[in-house]
Amino acid sequence: MKQTVNRSQAKTEVILALLASAALFLFLPLIKSAAFAVLPSIVQWALPMVVILGILAAVKGGLHIYHRHRALQDVRFYRILPSSDIALDVNEVLMFTRSFGGMAREWLEKWEKGSPYFRVRYMRPLNSNQVAIYIGYPQDKVDSVKDTIRNFYPSCEIHEVAHQEMKLDLKQGTGGFFVFKSGRKKGLPLTSLVEKKKSYMGNILASMKPGTVLDLQFTPTKWKELEERVGDVMEDLKEKSTKDLNPHESVQKKSFSKRLTGREYTFAATISIWNNQPDMNKAKAAVRSLGNTISDVLSHDGGVRFWRHSRANPLRHWNPAKSINPMPLPLPKSRLVLTDNELANLTHLPPSDHKVYEEPQPPDVHAFLVHLAENQRSLADWELNKGAYLGKLVHPIRSRDVLVDYEQLTKHFILTGATGMGKSSNLVEFIMGMFQDWVENPDDNPAATFIDPAQETIAIIMNRIRHMKEKGIDIREKKIKYFNLTYNSVGTIGLNLLHKTEGYPLEQVAKQAAELILSTANSTNLTRTKRYLAKAIQTLLEDDQPHNILGIEDLFRNPDFRAKVTAKVKDPTLKRFWDNLEDKEFNEEVEPILNRLDPLISDKTARRIFCQMEMALNIRKYMDDGYWVFINILGMEESTIKTVVGHLINLYHTTAKKRPKGARKHYLLIDEAHLVQIPLLAKILYEDRKFGFGLGLITQEVGQFNDEELVKAIRTQIGMVLSTAQNEGSKNVEKMTKEHFSAKFLEKLPERHVAVYTRSKKDGRSTVTSCIVSNEPPRVYLPDGKEAKHGTTDEDKALQWGLEFAEELMANCKDEVRPIEEVDEEIAEYITGAKKTEKSAKNPEDETTNVSAKAQEYKNKINKFKKE
Repeated sequence: MKQTVNRSQAKTEVILALLASAALFLFLPLIKSAAFAVLPSIVQWALPMVVILGILAAVKGGLHIYHRHRALQDVRFYRILPSSDIALDVNEVLMFTRSFGGMAREWLEKWEKGSPYFRVRYMRPLNSNQVAIYIGYPQDKVDSVKDTIRNFYPSCEIHEVAHQEMKLDLKQGTGGFFVFKSGRKKGLPLTSLVEKKKSYMGNILASMKPGTVLDLQFTPTKWKELEERVGDVMEDLKEKSTKDLNPHESVQKKSFSKRLTGREYTFAATISIWNNQPDMNKAKAAVRSLGNTISDVLSHDGGVRFWRHSRANPLRHWNPAKSINPMPLPLPKSRLVLTDNELANLTHLPPSDHKVYEEPQPPDVHAFLVHLAENQRSLADWELNKGAYLGKLVHPIRSRDVLVDYEQLTKHFILTGATGMGKSSNLVEFIMGMFQDWVENPDDNPAATFIDPAQETIAIIMNRIRHMKEKGIDIREKKIKYFNLTYNSVGTIGLNLLHKTEGYPLEQVAKQAAELILSTANSTNLTRTKRYLAKAIQTLLEDDQPHNILGIEDLFRNPDFRAKVTAKVKDPTLKRFWDNLEDKEFNEEVEPILNRLDPLISDKTARRIFCQMEMALNIRKYMDDGYWVFINILGMEESTIKTVVGHLINLYHTTAKKRPKGARKHYLLIDEAHLVQIPLLAKILYEDRKFGFGLGLITQEVGQFNDEELVKAIRTQIGMVLSTAQNEGSKNVEKMTKEHFSAKFLEKLPERHVAVYTRSKKDGRSTVTSCIVSNEPPRVYLPDGKEAKHGTTDEDKALQWGLEFAEELMANCKDEVRPIEEVDEEIAEYITGAKKTEKSAKNPEDETTNVSAKAQEYKNKINKFKKE
């Protein structure tokens, strides 16, 4: 590299000599003229030299002006964002600085464009504690600069910056630049980063006051300039023998021999400071303090001093920091010739363990270096740029909306996090983002079904939807369904477990219904019980009359009813089952079945849902036509939740599988999903992405899932993981995200910050994308349109206003919702009909001997309900 610079300089000197010869040739006619002959001899001798020197100076000055103009046109800027894992490796830092020395231009290009100047600017704006780092470079060196930064600081980010952002209002304030200390100090070495093995950049940046700019402009230069700087001192030391050197001179000589080996890269640099505080006293104090800090850092055997502009000094108007031109004006003594080792003190990123990376807490006022915190990153334009809203990207300078593709959501997702850390905030923004997309284009955009066991999220969403309606937005009300399945609801829906699903084998329907009914059992040895229950359900399904779960008990305890129903069975294996059934075996298996049925019939809410003859929900219509469905199950017993939600999952699953590929997308979102650990969930995670159906599981901790097959499916098949701050569940999320997020990081996530792990597609190829997003607190509004303050009675009023709107929606769901009085009457009629069949039996006393005491108790409960 040094040879390239020297060769370029030699060619420059040849060209200047040629220009001088040309000037002399042009001056010959004047020399031969009579007027020239009458001039004194000394003038005749000196005039040609003055003219030649004047021409050369004009050429050189003109080139300098042209090169500065060209440099201003060509300069481009990056903003550098350090990462939180910067470590100090002095050899790497030295190589980083040397890389700029390798970017010198060849002699012809240098004549055209001048030397390539680079610029590092550290800036702390007024009224801010944040320090930003910029680097300026000629645009023909963009690849070299970009590669250098990425090679030596791979975890950092660089962002293009417009010229306008670099232009500062520096009309007020004061500044100055650095010069070498005079005398011998000029030629002696400055601080060596490699020898010190310590970075002071953190101290320098932390000491920057508001309104301060620290500017470093440098260009590769020839070795000869360094020799000129140190020449006198070197000669003086060489002339003395070792024994004649005093201790200080002996150290200096050794320092020279180590520092100046001929392998160093040399740079011409200008270091300037400006502070634009309107209070001149504060501005002076700021630049003086920073100037002293830098002088102390660079001073070794040699040193520099800060030369501050006085108010009367005209040079203050040409301080390099006041211009974005990377090529400085030739201010007196401002050109510092430095080795790569000396320059490296100011051209590296401070290690991330320095306090400058920590935001100061009052009364601390030190500057804070803007950087990428752990797991922060910018997103490319094509990454997470369309679909459902997840939140705002957490990034120091490039925040934007983060959206996940609706296609990706068909690969299912999980949202997990500790209580109070923002899980609900993320869920509300996610649902409302989808809803707003749907409102804008209800014919094409997907919809969803949301099941809420706590009611709070539904109340917030209903409030927001009603607020949209009050503002005059068409919310497509006819396509919004709300079902209140809480204990105090005046209406309910029918979810008959014995409903015959069109196009679905009765045997499969019976098997899944049996699994749901027995899903709350703690025992794992239920194979025979499940077989008996599935056979009973299949028998009822084959009857030409509709039945519900009440018919299961009648089938087991009432021989006459059983004979009537089994007579219509067409399946030969099913007939054989009933024909070969032994009383002892029968009695053993009836009790656990009745135990499982008991909660569904004893609980009024569950009874009204499962003991209807119909399946009220037209799920195929909801999915194909894009309906929003909200189901409130507040206060429901855990065992009932598992059966109700499990049955809904089954219905959505079977419906999705019957739809053609490319069908409109629909998502089933289940809060507190760990309460519904049924075998079917794992199957859905493996299969249903093909049918435009996605499952969203919301839970506090992944560890709450204890079904091994389900846990395996979650870890391997989930297409997106969203996590707020975790407690015990952090290790599970770490595994699910393939260690993109560490357990330690997840445990210290701030409130309403969400770690996102998903995939994005570019050019048909899927790549893992991870980032951090933030969400706003869930806002709710009062009827007058004002936002309700969180934690006040106004918030309660706003939520109630939302629930009232939900009840209005439910009142419009006449095809699905029936009054509870009507449902109770239907159930009573079914029980009465079964009782009549029982009374018509020839030997009713014998029947009671064929059932256990538990079955008799169960019969009494049914009779009690009849009286109600």
